[in-house]
Amino acid sequence: MKANRAFRYQDEAVSPVVAVLLMIAITVVLAVVVFIFVTRTASNNQDENPPEIGFNVDEIDDQLEIAKTDPGVQWNDMQFRSSAGTALRVQLNGNAAAGSQAGQSSFTRFADSSDVSGGDYLEFCVTTPGGAADVDFFIIHTETNQDMGTWKYATVAPC
Repeated sequence: MKANRAFRYQDEAVSPVVAVLLMIAITVVLAVVVFIFVTRTASNNQDENPPEIGFNVDEIDDQLEIAKTDPGVQWNDMQFRSSAGTALRVQLNGNAAAGSQAGQSSFTRFADSSDVSGGDYLEFCVTTPGGAADVDFFIIHTETNQDMGTWKYATVAPC
């Protein structure tokens, strides 16, 4: 017997039924992997940033003015608080009814549901007994729980 005839060639590796089942299984696994990748990528691309709002600080009049804002942002989409030990009355555009009392330890939602627009302003006065005080003022965006900013005011006048 010759050496090259020692190995016989077989024309069939697996049966056609097994081959079809393997191709279907591979296709299903590949489809699941692509689905998981796409859903994770789509969920990571959601807008998790707070809206863009530009603020101008006026320490003389104890005001925080809105310079510019993204459209569709409402005041009640945001919450605020003052620094520990200081209670503030916050008025929106000089309207006491549209403002709220700033909590000292927890955030308070703005009472007004109107749209935030350039030219709007927040006005502060201290309600803590003892008169004027230095104040830190914090705003967060409620939906994203993201910090919108922190501002320091020196000697905010009493109400």
